Amino acid sequence: MRVSYWTYFEQFLPRLLPSGLPRQNIETIYTVELFVTGCLMVDSSMDIREGYTILSGYDSPILPKPARKEIAHRLRVLYSALRSRMTWDNLFERYEEVSVEYRLYENDGSHWRLRTPALFADRRKWYEQLLEQAVAHLSKDIHFATSGKFHYYKYNQEQESIRYGGEIPPPLVNTSTFPRYRPKGRFTLHLGDEHTYQTEGMREASAALEWKERAGIGLKLKSLTNPSIRQFEYKGLQHIVGGLGSGKSTFMVLETDRLVRAGARVGFIESSVPQVLNRVKELRLLGINAVPVIGRTGRRKHQKDYISARRHQIRDVTDWGQDSYLELRHVSDFCIIHALANDHENTTDYPCRQLIQQEKKCVCPYAASCGIYRDFAALIHAEVWVTTSASILKTKLPVMLDPYERTVYEAMYDLLDIIFVDEADAVQKQFDDSFVSEIALFGNSQHLFEKTLLESFRKTIGYYGKYAHDEVVQDWMDVLNRLESTIRRGVYRTLNLSPEFAQFLYRKLLRLSTEAYRISGAFAKDEQNRERIEQELRNYADHPLDHPIYADVTKMLQARTKKEREQALTTILHKLGGETNPVGRLKFPVHSLELYLCLALIDHDIQVFMDLYPLVQAKLGKLSEFEGLYTIQREFSAIMKDAMTGRMTGYLYEVKPGNDTGTFKAVQYSGVGRLLLEDWQSIYAGIDGYEGPAVVLLSGTSLAPGSAHYHIASLPGWLLESNLGVPVIHQEYYPIYEHGKETPIQISGEIEDRRERNLRALTAKLMSKIEQELLEWRYSGANRKVLLIVNSYEDVADVGAVFASHSSWKNRYRQLTRDPDPFHEAEFSRAELERFANENADVLIAPLLAISRGYNILDDTKGSLFGSVFFMIRPYPIPQDMTYLIQLLHAKLPDFIERADFEGKLYRQALDLIRSESNSLLHRMYRKPDYWSVLNPAERKTIAWYTFIPVWQTIGRLLRKGTPARVFYCDGKFLAQPMRTDVGESMLDYWLKIMVDHESNPAFRSLYGPFIDSMKVMMERNEAHESDW
Repeated sequence: MRVSYWTYFEQFLPRLLPSGLPRQNIETIYTVELFVTGCLMVDSSMDIREGYTILSGYDSPILPKPARKEIAHRLRVLYSALRSRMTWDNLFERYEEVSVEYRLYENDGSHWRLRTPALFADRRKWYEQLLEQAVAHLSKDIHFATSGKFHYYKYNQEQESIRYGGEIPPPLVNTSTFPRYRPKGRFTLHLGDEHTYQTEGMREASAALEWKERAGIGLKLKSLTNPSIRQFEYKGLQHIVGGLGSGKSTFMVLETDRLVRAGARVGFIESSVPQVLNRVKELRLLGINAVPVIGRTGRRKHQKDYISARRHQIRDVTDWGQDSYLELRHVSDFCIIHALANDHENTTDYPCRQLIQQEKKCVCPYAASCGIYRDFAALIHAEVWVTTSASILKTKLPVMLDPYERTVYEAMYDLLDIIFVDEADAVQKQFDDSFVSEIALFGNSQHLFEKTLLESFRKTIGYYGKYAHDEVVQDWMDVLNRLESTIRRGVYRTLNLSPEFAQFLYRKLLRLSTEAYRISGAFAKDEQNRERIEQELRNYADHPLDHPIYADVTKMLQARTKKEREQALTTILHKLGGETNPVGRLKFPVHSLELYLCLALIDHDIQVFMDLYPLVQAKLGKLSEFEGLYTIQREFSAIMKDAMTGRMTGYLYEVKPGNDTGTFKAVQYSGVGRLLLEDWQSIYAGIDGYEGPAVVLLSGTSLAPGSAHYHIASLPGWLLESNLGVPVIHQEYYPIYEHGKETPIQISGEIEDRRERNLRALTAKLMSKIEQELLEWRYSGANRKVLLIVNSYEDVADVGAVFASHSSWKNRYRQLTRDPDPFHEAEFSRAELERFANENADVLIAPLLAISRGYNILDDTKGSLFGSVFFMIRPYPIPQDMTYLIQLLHAKLPDFIERADFEGKLYRQALDLIRSESNSLLHRMYRKPDYWSVLNPAERKTIAWYTFIPVWQTIGRLLRKGTPARVFYCDGKFLAQPMRTDVGESMLDYWLKIMVDHESNPAFRSLYGPFIDSMKVMMERNEAHESDW
């Protein structure tokens, strides 16, 4: 954790104490003046009132080119907790209320004029010295528990404390800690005359036979920018693309072996914990000291997955102790302190930092040996760190081992030389998704708001002398009380009065801007009137407490009778300029308006809630329930580009079966996650001057021009190719017809009941074709298996039910499920995928996204086990899925920045442009129907890319070692033409279009060539068949 502006306040305070000013005024002087001084160092001509825009994280287009960007970067760290315009407007107002004789600046309306204050006259120089230096880490003073008695407390659901205690036996071993920084080495890969990758000198190991075979595969690494280059520099951001099965994994492991021997510290990013464990085992067999980085949450699930995937190999429980199962210890959740205290509660609440000895808090001395943190201690001396994108962003090094308590993301920056990012396009998507989160917000005593309210009351009730004059705590309690009233008197009263409306809301994402549009149409007499009402509703959402209708909303909330409530709503509608009797086809218009008025107030208060928390934390301490929500935002806010829309929240209403009342979730969008990947190699350089690692992105699908989700903006500079033959792919549109029907069975886009019936009918009619495929592979001598791909686990269950009803398929199929029944032999978890090769089954049924990446299911020759794949349902984005829409938005960011630059906009104008354009675009995308038939060509290409990449990645599972593949598209929707269109507009047509658009690019051709050639043959065959018909 780094210092904040507050770190230096105690040095400032004594210089102004002689003024006799209240401490709060001195806090305001210091907070504002340090910030204003920094803004003027960035750009001496800027309008200070727009200084908050610097904290949004954007250099371009916010800052002018000559601006001192390193000062801006330091301000973002120091003031990461105070980013909103509203916060700074309030601070500026408070500053101007302080006696001018003690102020360094005087605001004359447009400029902040420097003046000489009565005390600490040369403070500007002091401020500048603070900002000229690197922003240091706060090194925590750690007190380890010693031998002897200890105790700690836990709180139960009723917030009652329970004491646990025990005794720490001697002797205790000193714990090593992570260094602050490791200087980066200089590493270069020299290529042969034909760009060949030299693989001689592999270290001998138990895996030597396999690796000698893999090292024998001829690899070529070519520069895409300068063909004459014969060396690859590990520096900055490097982007390597290579076709599926071209040897990217082989290249990474062989290079890691070479680099480690040259002294490099290397990082690997994998897509799941099972793959992390597999990679660690693979590297250790080569004699490399590789250690996994796995967060402490979810370890029980990882244990269960690991054991499930290998239980068929175990005859006795003692077998788990064998060397071949050493990975199990990497997911241990054993806590030594729990054992010493006889704390057998089934919980992940570990007391690592809560031990008490002699009435003083101390930390656990067993970090280097406990089940949870042993691997973290091993990282200190590890040659290779292997982790997932989730652990990088959400896991911190434990304070017992790292006094700076860094995130894994920052620790990798400081301590590693090179980071390999496998499947980089998927990692980009995961980084984006990490900053679009669902939070159980309110409606239950165990949810965020209610628990925060209870904990805040527990810490403040009765302490009136301490907090009565504290404006921060008072503001915090006021906003909590207002939230409670709005939720109880507003939201739930509306829902309880109309169960039908509550049912209508179920799982609908409510965005205030979209709801303003919908509701305005229900109370308007014409379009002009609708636009005015919509604008007023938006104005209310932006500043509800200042809007003319706020007093009437308060009356609506406090109304004791239905009549009083209706009168308040009538007054509100008059002030909005709307009709009192609803018009149009909107369901539940009055209830929708009531809910909107409440949610807008809640949304405002949630933002205040978030802004106040860092200040409240300093007064009341951490609020446990709030910490989980706030941590990822707090850790990355200093280096993060803010959400393009501005911080945004949508609301979901959920009702569990059997419950009358539901709960609300907040869907929160807080930042542009993908830029943390793109800027990783230099992201802290302006803050502390330290050089970052070389970051090497690798993928077979990250060159996808036109894909908002998978294309990486930093274009590839290198192409990896192997000497394996081009795989042979047979693709076929294979529609299934019901007796007497002229159109094939269609599944995608059908209503739920019909969709399920059609999927089951299609499955039953496909069985003979599946048997035929299996026979053909057996006749060829390959004995390869069949993969059936659907869109969800629910679809898997439907297809599996059809197989279960046919005795000829007994024990011959397996189906992927989230939570397998151990007594149902056919059910597999995702973690068990790779053991399918040891089963007697012929068919695996799986959802597309569960199998498209990472899992290579191989036969005895290390070729692909699966030979045929049936795509039974046309893939399609989930309607109004926020993560999908946000990634579309992120792809537009370069365009918005370019436009702001072109128009010469800076600071507030530039940020307003990004936010207004982003909000408008998101609003249009969210409210527009996304049926294939109503999309324009550009929108169809976007969805074509989104669906094609996972399909191509899945086909790639069949191409390991150059093995051939047979691919079948069964859903009639794959080739269905939209209404009023005869030809050329189906999903398959668009897959071919996005390929043909770019096939003249040699790198693109290298990645997708086998698909392009096979797809052309398939589409020509379809056209010929239609002509014959």
